[in-house]
This record gives sequence, structure tokens and C-alpha cells, in this order.
Amino acid sequence: MLSLAAALSACVWATGCLGDDDEAAPGAAREVTHESALLTGSTEASYRYRLAGSRAWQRSLQARISGLRPGTRYVYEACTGRGPAAECGPPDGESAESGRFQTRLRYPPPELDSPTTVSLDSHPDYCENSSPTGGDGGLDDAKDYVIELPSTPLECSLDVRGGRNVVIKGGDIRIPNINESPRNPELHRGLYLSNQTGTIHVEGVRLSGDELSVPIVLNQGRGATVQLQQIRAERIFTDYPNWGPLHADCIQTWSGPNVLRVDGYTCSTDYFGLQLSPTQYSDDENNWPDLMEFRHMNFRPWRRPDDLTRFMFWRTRVSPRTEWWPMTFDDVWTEPGYQGGGTDSALTCYSAQFKATIPANGGVWEELSSDQSCASWPRFSYGQPPGGDFVRARDVGVGYRTPGY
Repeated sequence: MLSLAAALSACVWATGCLGDDDEAAPGAAREVTHESALLTGSTEASYRYRLAGSRAWQRSLQARISGLRPGTRYVYEACTGRGPAAECGPPDGESAESGRFQTRLRYPPPELDSPTTVSLDSHPDYCENSSPTGGDGGLDDAKDYVIELPSTPLECSLDVRGGRNVVIKGGDIRIPNINESPRNPELHRGLYLSNQTGTIHVEGVRLSGDELSVPIVLNQGRGATVQLQQIRAERIFTDYPNWGPLHADCIQTWSGPNVLRVDGYTCSTDYFGLQLSPTQYSDDENNWPDLMEFRHMNFRPWRRPDDLTRFMFWRTRVSPRTEWWPMTFDDVWTEPGYQGGGTDSALTCYSAQFKATIPANGGVWEELSSDQSCASWPRFSYGQPPGGDFVRARDVGVGYRTPGY
């Protein structure tokens, strides 16, 4: 039987489950949110904490710590004394496992009204017939859905078309070596999310495989909100232009959405990072975004020196518009593309004609031409986050458990 301290530790490690009004036992963090936690221990002198799996400690003289990553596991210790002479140890004074907690996620899923659950374990022929998730033409626009990826990796695209509110949590999509001729771009997508009318919420999914080319494709011309959290896409691959219209991007949107929220996304790419073209096929109000926000994301090329990585960030708009949709970055990291062709950059703006900026380092970016100014991009950082990938392979995929919201 677990001791009380061990039980509380396991509870907090999984979900941060102590309520705001509960009295926290030593070694059980409380008031855990997506970015902060209140540490407790046998002493209140000071604390030190780190990402689970990291050796880099951060010190805090306060019990309330902030600036944490969402959906991430942390370890902490209570310390007596200050400076180099401080002694730190398990906050309950006994168990090294006591000082563990996991932050929550920022965006909760939408409230569902009598949802239909689609379990792909019950559809072993899904890769030949994607109708259970709307691949045959569309889910019911008046209904809500929960889609459960199979308990083993899905070896084809998850094709979700239609529906009102849709929730997907956890699972593994691996696109195998198909080597079809001629190339069919639809076979090399990870998630294809199309024409939802409410909110589609995806979290805890891992995307990989020998021939994964576009992890996430958004075709959202009906005013949807798209929420992507704790997603990992590995080694996305292009043979462009030999694959015809296939364009390898970590996130690709050619229609909408009305709101795009991303928090926690790691992607290693062979071509592009963000390909944002929400008005590519239509410029009505359902396609023009009210907001795109990107948080805790890191992108990098993976096939150096032979990769084709060009631009990590790319956005387009139709020429009649002179403004850009609102967009924010928060803790976004990237490495530049390959060294050839004058594209040692991470950014392109496109308006009436092709225009690119060539950076020396990170910061605020502006189009060089005075014709139809691209305005400025949000600030981002060159390199990779000091604590490593925002989303690690072991924390997502099959067996994923949400840390809560």
C-alpha cells in the first residue's frame, strides 16, 4: 500500500490534482497551473527546481514559481541556507519522489453535447476507409465527436472532415515508406482537419514515419477554432518538386481557421516550418483569422548538410488586403534553413509578389520592399530552447494521459 506522501506525489505527478483549498502535504506542489506552481516542503527557506530529465537547477527564494512550460514534468527540492552552502533535499524530508509535479495545459477542450465517440481500434480497415472520421465527405455539422486513435500506431493520415466540436487526445501516427508512383500528397499527411464549425482540439499526438511530409494540414473555411497542444512531429520529409504539389511544412493552412492556438509543439523539418496561407482559396470573413497564437514551439532542420530546409516561417495574404491578421509568438525557437541560395533565413513575407528578408539573427522582422509592407513578425529566438525540446517523444503518443487544464 502506498504511503500518504507517495500517493500524493503520484497524484501530483500525473495531474497536479490538489485543489486550491486543499492543505498540501510536504512534497506536494499545489495550485498548479499551465505556467506556475506553489511549492511546499519541510522548510520555507528556498527551493530549487528543474525539468524532469534535466540537470540544470533553477533557484527560487519564493514558494510560488512561474514561467513554467505547460504540460511538463518538474522536480523540486527544499533547501536550508543560501548560496553555495545551501543544503537541498526531498521536500518531504524522506522520499526523492516527493518533489514532482506536472503543469497543466493552457487550453481546455470545448464542452461537448452528447458526443459520438469514434474508436479507431474498432475500425482496423481505417486506412482503406476513413469514413468513420468523415473522410468520405464529412461528419455531421450539428454533432460533437471524440476521436480515439488506435492503441498501436496508425499507419495513414487521420482524415477528419466536418463535425461541430471535435476532441482528439493522444495517439501515434506513423506514415510508412509508401513509395507510390505517381506521388499522392494525401497519403503523406499526418492530421488533415477540415471544415469543422466549432472547435477542434488536438493534444498529445506524436507524428512520424519514413514518409511523413505534412504533419498538420488545416482546411478550415467555416469559421472554426483550432487548438493544438503537446504535439511532436519528427523528421518530416520532402522530395519536392518530385512529389508534385506536396509541400513539407510543420503546420500548413490554406483556408482559415478563424482562431488558431498552438501551445507546445516540437517539429524537425526538411523544408518549411509554418506555412500560413489562410486566404489561399477564398478571402471571405470565415477564412480571415481573428487570431493566431503560437507558444512554446521549436523548429529545426534535421537532414544537414543535405536538407532542403528553406524558411521556417512563411505567411501569405491575397493582394487586396493591406493589413495582416493578429499573430503572437511566445517562446518560439528556430534554427535557420540551409546555407544555399541566399535563404539562410527563417522568414518570408509574401504579398503581391515574392519578397523575403534575410536576417542576421533573431528579432523583429520587416519586409525590405516598400510595396505592400508585410509589417513586422513577432519576436522569436534563434537556436533551441535551453531546456531542450518543448515536447518530448516519451510524453506523447500511445498511452498519453492529459495533465489537465
